[in-house]
Amino acid sequence: MSTLPLDGPHWSFALDIYARPGVSDACLLLQDRAGVDVNVLLLALYAVTRRGMALGRHDLQNMDDAVAAWRQEVVGPLRAIRRRLKSGPKPAPDDATEALRRHIKKAELQAEQIEQAVLARWLEAHSGTANRDAGIADILQDVVAYFAERTRAGSQLHADPAIRDAIATIARAAAG
Repeated sequence: MSTLPLDGPHWSFALDIYARPGVSDACLLLQDRAGVDVNVLLLALYAVTRRGMALGRHDLQNMDDAVAAWRQEVVGPLRAIRRRLKSGPKPAPDDATEALRRHIKKAELQAEQIEQAVLARWLEAHSGTANRDAGIADILQDVVAYFAERTRAGSQLHADPAIRDAIATIARAAAG
């Protein structure tokens, strides 16, 4: 059994970008409206900004395949429980249920860190295969389009100014 690279440069990058002004809200909007896996998005940004590579559609599919089961069976359920505890079911919201929600939030973050490590391992194994000339905004649009197509939100993407603004916010943060 090998150990996943939990605290590598990919994770530091993800935490740094996510903490920049407006990025967390932009990521959550893309997640909720276009079905974007924010971890895939952040690793794609890491690839283009720190590794000098961009990822094509086939690469995004392979990355998604590498983490889909983990996202669906672990990250997603933890997120759903955490979000649900904000307003119910009874006895939530309450001080006791808020403590539970904070605990689940920590577990969700740890699950996302594991997902990032799986993606980083995938990137290391495929770093020589995904080299094309693309910018930050291009890779963000590719990631959003890939996930939107999977969730049937693709036709609404170009008409949604909030999606465009979210992409622009993340691109500015990653460029700066």
